[in-house]
Amino acid sequence: MSETLRSLVTGGAGAIGSRLVPRLRQSGHEVVVLDDLSSGHREHVPTDVQFHEGHIRDHELVARLTAEEGFDYVFHLAALFANQNSVDNPMKDLDVNGAGTLNLLVCLAGSPHFNRLKRLVYTSSSCVYGRAVGIVREDAPYSTDTPYAVTKLMGEYYTRYFHKQYGMPVTIVRPFNSYGPGERPGRYRNVIPNFIRLALLGEP
Repeated sequence: MSETLRSLVTGGAGAIGSRLVPRLRQSGHEVVVLDDLSSGHREHVPTDVQFHEGHIRDHELVARLTAEEGFDYVFHLAALFANQNSVDNPMKDLDVNGAGTLNLLVCLAGSPHFNRLKRLVYTSSSCVYGRAVGIVREDAPYSTDTPYAVTKLMGEYYTRYFHKQYGMPVTIVRPFNSYGPGERPGRYRNVIPNFIRLALLGEP
């Protein structure tokens, strides 16, 4: 009988994380969610997953989660979202997206179950390309014009370093504007749900 796969989803109560978690459960994964609920919502997390309300910068908490049994897969979605929020709160952006990502990487590398890890998926952002015009190729030059773009790219460099230094198996993804169930409109949210909200209200 094969061992149950175990996955950690940071930011698992957010728009993307809350779509990912049920898919992992449907695939038979035991799922642990870490989210501070600063932009996620507890009701988005299925009741059959282990939920921890806490900050990605909490070294004691993250170290404990990664040391208890370890994980086969880690999906790092926790972040201070997004561009304007980072402009208004650059120090908080650095704390969450920079130091938070580094904290997770340090805890994973130092876990007694490090060899169990099959893949860390780091969620970066299309913002690393800046205000690119036209079709953007993956190898397009970086243009970090907001603190959010800077810290997301920083996370990529840290992730690559841990791959080279410790052999951590990693994949980096750069989503562009995403939308769908679980994405709520708001001041710092994506443009599409805000457009939909305005349309429903009959406003321009």
